[in-house]
Amino acid sequence: MTSHGLDTVSRIAIRASGVLMVGVLLASCGQQAQQAAGPAPAVQAGPAPSVPAPASSSESTAGTAPPSRSAAHPRKPSTQASTPTTEASRQSTTVERCHTSMLTGSLRQGHPAAGQRYAELTLHNGSDRVCTIHGYPGLQLVDSNGHPLATDVHRIPRQEPEPIRLSSGESVSATLHWGVVPTGEEPVSGPCGPEPAGIEVIPPDEREPLTVAWTLGPVCGNGSLDTTALH
Repeated sequence: MTSHGLDTVSRIAIRASGVLMVGVLLASCGQQAQQAAGPAPAVQAGPAPSVPAPASSSESTAGTAPPSRSAAHPRKPSTQASTPTTEASRQSTTVERCHTSMLTGSLRQGHPAAGQRYAELTLHNGSDRVCTIHGYPGLQLVDSNGHPLATDVHRIPRQEPEPIRLSSGESVSATLHWGVVPTGEEPVSGPCGPEPAGIEVIPPDEREPLTVAWTLGPVCGNGSLDTTALH
């Protein structure tokens, strides 16, 4: 080979070496740039992002919150005045029972028959209040010292007892009946028994008696007394 051929071969070899060197340098620079940037993040498939719920009225801003119902439609004040139930109003509509302390009593003799006696026992509302009374009176004959005498009371079912409303000054009565003919071992000459000085009257549903004077003689048959309901 001539010297001209050797020069040509040498130049080709030098150029190839330069090209190879440039490729090596470029590859090294690309690798360094990739290391500096770091590995690309992996993309993972996940659930679709949820759509946020609309903000409530309490979380809305002043510029976007809708007007409240009370502000848009204010309530009209009620025109009906409420009247509280008081103790006074309840007492005005409730009539109490006639108590012994509210009543006074009296006896009026009725028309006698053969061996029979009758009287009207009257109970008078002497208070300034209205009350109701209902039923039969309780009865007990007593002597002048207030000691009880023999008394045997029988209720006459002439009529059913009914509630009676008594205003101040009004009265109710019960009809009493007894015999004056001795019975059993009672003496036939003279009085058949001790003459009562009074009669204790217990109003219906009460416990305390009131005493009414008795001037109608002895009650024979061991104090047997018949009474109607108060009317």
